[in-house]
Amino acid sequence: VISHIDITAQKLAETDLVSSQKFLQSLVQTAPTVLYLFNLRTGCNEYLAPQAANALGYTREEMLGNAVEMLIPHEFVGHHESHRAHFRANPRRRAMGHGMDLSARRKDGSVFPVEISLAPAEVAGEHHHLAAQSRPAVHQPYGDALRATQREVLKKDRDRACLIAHVAVAPNV
Repeated sequence: VISHIDITAQKLAETDLVSSQKFLQSLVQTAPTVLYLFNLRTGCNEYLAPQAANALGYTREEMLGNAVEMLIPHEFVGHHESHRAHFRANPRRRAMGHGMDLSARRKDGSVFPVEISLAPAEVAGEHHHLAAQSRPAVHQPYGDALRATQREVLKKDRDRACLIAHVAVAPNV
């Protein structure tokens, strides 16, 4: 007895799945923000975009399975569990640390400013939070000061250029 089963639909579904996975992987790897997926109960890192480890001085293996607190400056680690508990109780999409200057800690202990957005996510029946990390734009007060300094430098450069042009065309007396 010979039996034939048409598996065309299954093969098409498998091809679509692989294509979707490659598309999603490409989006995550090229995103302008660094993505992490943390287990909400344990705080452990279960996924990170490839660029995360490099930017923080770790290998992927060092980061995966470890608590998010490894990325938080030492002076704030003690308070972070209560923040995670609050997010567990009130999971919603939001910017983290609204109105605060947030920082992340690299493996070498150096600290740098970050902006972090959080979103609840359910993966394989477990509650997680997806964290998107980016470098903040220049803060407004600093941005205003920077722009004022740039204007001042440009004015001085124009004044110097005018003086040089005047001296260059002035007759020798």
